[in-house]
Amino acid sequence: MPRNSVFLLNDTSVTGHFGCIQVVETIRRSLAARGIKLGGSWPVAVDWRFASAFHAGLRKASAFIVNGEGTIHHTSKRPKARQLVQFARTIKLSSSKPVFLVNASMEKLEPSDYDDLRYFDAIFARDRRSQAYLAENGVASQWVPDLCLAAETKRHSRPAGLVCTDSCVSTVSPLLESYSAALHASYAPMRPGRCSSYWRYARSDRTALLMSLQRYHETIASAHSVITGRFHAMIFCLLAATPFLAVSSNTTKIEAVLEDVFGCSERVIPVATIAGMSDVRIPAFTPEEEGLRLSYLSAAREGIGRMFDDIAAAI
Repeated sequence: MPRNSVFLLNDTSVTGHFGCIQVVETIRRSLAARGIKLGGSWPVAVDWRFASAFHAGLRKASAFIVNGEGTIHHTSKRPKARQLVQFARTIKLSSSKPVFLVNASMEKLEPSDYDDLRYFDAIFARDRRSQAYLAENGVASQWVPDLCLAAETKRHSRPAGLVCTDSCVSTVSPLLESYSAALHASYAPMRPGRCSSYWRYARSDRTALLMSLQRYHETIASAHSVITGRFHAMIFCLLAATPFLAVSSNTTKIEAVLEDVFGCSERVIPVATIAGMSDVRIPAFTPEEEGLRLSYLSAAREGIGRMFDDIAAAI
């Protein structure tokens, strides 16, 4: 294995979730552009302590990237999230290899988590609220928005009506699906069922996954407007300039990014609005919002590039 190989922990693309596929593809392409090989990965929700025994890529890697995404929160009730936080400490106790936490949203951590986080060589928070939260607890981090924002998506010239997506909150997805049916809108879940998605990933090559991702990008980009309970569907809307409204997720990650982009979270609507089947007006972006959106995308892409430059320089 090349000396400049990286092992990825918390590979969320195995879920078939389109946003996660995009995140991991951004990591892969950004490393390759800097002459660094992704020597292996370990899937989300599987205890990484098994990886050292079963995956040679982890033992031979010259550096490690932990993909934070929306997984590090409420750690008192989520032991697998705590395992991610503890990874850097474990590596540093036996080597000097660099370990980076990227694309992370942070919320409701336990006090011992902050000590573990300080073992990372660098932490990149994907929203300023997470960055401030870490700073309040003595953990340094840099702000680099979500890695999906490195993708190129253009607004289609022929809008195809309203699109509704699902949510990672199990009680909200049926409401969004029913709402889309009531309005004769398209329903476009961000990921299929858990079992089918893992099986589909196992039997699909990377080209097929990227093609399905591209189709989802096109669904969002061709929509007149979107109602979503998914963080990454909102990110895709920002990429494509598709007007949207969002329902809160399992953390405040949607509100946090909207504050970063627009300075407020007015495009978040309560679940009761969907539950009541009320007709919802989705406003187009104002000229001010459009300017803020473009500035955010520019800052995101610059930050993502700089982050991978720093990672490459450390290997």
